[in-house]
Amino acid sequence: MFRQRIIMKGLLVEKLQLDVQEHGPRAVAARRKRLADSERQRRMLTDVQQRLRLRHLSVDADLSPDRVASCCTRLLHNSVALADLMDGVSLRISYINQVAADGSYVSIAWDFEV
Repeated sequence: MFRQRIIMKGLLVEKLQLDVQEHGPRAVAARRKRLADSERQRRMLTDVQQRLRLRHLSVDADLSPDRVASCCTRLLHNSVALADLMDGVSLRISYINQVAADGSYVSIAWDFEV
């Protein structure tokens, strides 16, 4: 019984090592890409916040990075026209356009049109 456990653990370790050798480089590459994409999105959000002089900028957690980037690109493209209107506003990139009931923030749909 004890010997069987040792053999089973040995086989499991061997299988794990083979899986890491086979899939490890792809996993590392995927993680690096995700980190780079996350950093690119962070920089873009910071740029939007600064150019529009927003008090606060947030994003709905379930929005895809592509949708956030699309929205940020439009905001930056229209930043000259929007800056005076958005100065000091707390903005949230979301799925819908709305103003919070207490007026504390404005939500803008990620696919908004100017």
